[in-house]
Amino acid sequence: MANALNTIIDNKHIVSRGTVYLCKGGFGAVPFTSGSAVFVENTDGAPGRISGYDVDRLATDEEIADFNAK
Repeated sequence: MANALNTIIDNKHIVSRGTVYLCKGGFGAVPFTSGSAVFVENTDGAPGRISGYDVDRLATDEEIADFNAK
């Protein structure tokens, strides 16, 4: 399991430690890989990296709308 959700999160909005991100790929974006790196983009478009094990959940529709509005 490469992320805490054990699902494909590539190109989905995710929540990690209370922050919404857009998942842009990485070994942690898909289940059953050997790595856990998830490459993300935050609301201002800055790239980042988090661990797939720190992904709490998929973002709600409201959280996605807020993310896209910024």
